[in-house]
Amino acid sequence: MSETVTDFSFVLDAMRADEERGAYPELAVHIGLYEAAILEHGDEPIKAAYKAIKARIETGFEHEKTHGKWSLLKRDHPYTVELEKYGFRPKASSTTKLCLG
Repeated sequence: MSETVTDFSFVLDAMRADEERGAYPELAVHIGLYEAAILEHGDEPIKAAYKAIKARIETGFEHEKTHGKWSLLKRDHPYTVELEKYGFRPKASSTTKLCLG
């Protein structure tokens, strides 16, 4: 019986986009949802890319522990600006994602 390998590149793309705009709470969501599956079912290049992203973002998580959730968010990033047009704004009390309001 062969092991199933899943292409998780869409998750890595989303994580890179969140890293670029400083959306560390969103990165935490991706890690929580996909880490086990990536490490169990991803191919070696996907696993390596995932581990590289995790290593890069570690200092960002440490920063947000000290300075608060969403403190690294780039509010002028085009995607953040677009989300805010539709009423989605980060809230410090949000545990997982951008909230409407």
